[in-house]
Amino acid sequence: MTKEDRALELVSETLLTNKKYPWKTAVYLSSRLHDDKDFHITSEALDEILIAHTRSHGRKIRHSFYPSRATLDILWGHVDNVKDFDSLFDPALEKQAGEFRPCEVPTDAPWLFLSHKFQDIQAVLSI
Repeated sequence: MTKEDRALELVSETLLTNKKYPWKTAVYLSSRLHDDKDFHITSEALDEILIAHTRSHGRKIRHSFYPSRATLDILWGHVDNVKDFDSLFDPALEKQAGEFRPCEVPTDAPWLFLSHKFQDIQAVLSI
């Protein structure tokens, strides 16, 4: 078993144990992995392993849409506790958004950021 596989196995077990607080940072997870005296990994290396895992088919761990409030680190959760992305989105919403056209606004024009829900995409596009 590779170090990456062992890390994913240990993280998966850790994330499954606390359903009340399902989201954990790599800092927290790596500290829990150090409880296994034969296994040490930095939180940065663990984040990289988890990011690669999220790109794999049949993943069991995913990241949150939002970072940790305290540290802005990526939050990780087991899909059995937090659901996978496929079950969070309404696929019809993507079709409702329609086709996006390239922006025709000059590059030196003022810009602003408009925060919105995906369900409001038509109103946002009209603005």
